[in-house]
Amino acid sequence: MTNLVFGCISVFHLAYLGVLFDSSSEAEKGYNMKHTLSKWSNLSYASHYFILGNYIFHLLI
Repeated sequence: MTNLVFGCISVFHLAYLGVLFDSSSEAEKGYNMKHTLSKWSNLSYASHYFILGNYIFHLLI
C-alpha cells in the first residue's frame, strides 16, 4: 500500500513537470523562466504546495 501511495505521488510530480513541455516553436531553442513560471502559475503551483505539505507532515511525525 505504501509503495502504491508513493508511486501515485511520483506520477503526480512527473506529470506536473511534464506539462512544461509542449510542441511550440520555442521548444527547439529552450524555454525561458517566464514560460515555466506561467505554466506553474496556471496550475496554482500545486506540486510545490504538495511538497511543502509533505515536508510539514514529515516534521510532525
